[in-house]
Amino acid sequence: MGTKLYKLYNPIKHYEWGSMKLIPQFVGMDNKDMRPCAEMWMGTHLSPSQVLIDGKMTSLTQIAGRELPFLFKVLAVEKPLSIQAHPNKEQAREGFDTENKAGIPVEAPGRNYKDTNHKPEIICALSPFTMMAGFRDPGNIYLSLKAFVSAVPQLKDIITPLMRALESDSLAIFF
Repeated sequence: MGTKLYKLYNPIKHYEWGSMKLIPQFVGMDNKDMRPCAEMWMGTHLSPSQVLIDGKMTSLTQIAGRELPFLFKVLAVEKPLSIQAHPNKEQAREGFDTENKAGIPVEAPGRNYKDTNHKPEIICALSPFTMMAGFRDPGNIYLSLKAFVSAVPQLKDIITPLMRALESDSLAIFF
């Protein structure tokens, strides 16, 4: 391909929490259906970017000749996202194999592992975005659990061991 530049055509993921305006404005597209546009994926993962070469659309995976080491995402968040946890490479491989052996189709909505990739990502947020990692202060967690047990006493037997783990500074054991 030499030093020529090629335009990427990138898939847009329509998740409930996405913005109906930000990604369409960013890429200059019309969103007549007013579908939430949450993520634009650039890379070779699952729904690879496409490149127009000599009038023919070609997958970026084919051009790169391999899978890229990360997925670049442009995010447009309008509503709070769910908690997301990605597996490491070994967990992804094991989970994918287990679901395959169980006969769960890759496109099944309840499937967790659609491939063996551990989902390394780089993100660029078009909207205000707060990323959190880690845990709240153990003392605050303890007070929240205590209030929860007061509100829902029937769960005391389940919650009490967690509270003991917090008291003994063994939150790590719990997780």
